[in-house]
Amino acid sequence: MEDITERRRAEDKLLKLSRAVDQSPVRVVITDDLGLIEFVNPAFTRTTGYSAEEVIGQNPSLLKSGQTSPETYKKLWSALTFGGRWEGEFLNKSKDGRFFWELCNIYVLFNDRREITHYVASKVDITERKQSEHEALKSRDIIDTAKSRLSLATKVGGVGIWDYDIINDILSWDEQMFCLYGISPDTFSGAYAVWRAGLHPDDIQRCDGAVCFAGRK
Repeated sequence: MEDITERRRAEDKLLKLSRAVDQSPVRVVITDDLGLIEFVNPAFTRTTGYSAEEVIGQNPSLLKSGQTSPETYKKLWSALTFGGRWEGEFLNKSKDGRFFWELCNIYVLFNDRREITHYVASKVDITERKQSEHEALKSRDIIDTAKSRLSLATKVGGVGIWDYDIINDILSWDEQMFCLYGISPDTFSGAYAVWRAGLHPDDIQRCDGAVCFAGRK
């Protein structure tokens, strides 16, 4: 008879690790020391459209969209060569031509002699986040353009503009507002409450109504 308790424990541990990788929403890619793919998990195949059989033995560059700068890849390999780890973003392309963003973390596996044996990449989908950032930036550009046009129009017409950040409680004035109130920008306090205290009673209610309409209680 032979005691196989430790062996069974090791097998159970490996089984847990295998299931964790297979069931993870994070895409996992393992390549050999030459950068050729040896393993991908199901999350990778779901996103890219490539089966494991199609990519085994291939270079991960088959996902290149052509939108990532060569400088990014230079930094990647420099970091892996000298530091053993790299993190960054890729805009890649799936088998059917769909583009998707990934936050990628790549690190090196060494053997007992500190020789590189494999590269392991874990990738998180950030496509929605990048789309939201793009929409927010586009909206900001539209707002800034509208503000510039409005500022120009009101300046010509002798009307001042104040802009209130309801989240951070910051009040901003344009140049015409300073002229109308006859004060210097250097002495201006940007908090709404400070400015409110100096308003004419007839104006306080209208200004408070505008701020409440914007969402500040």
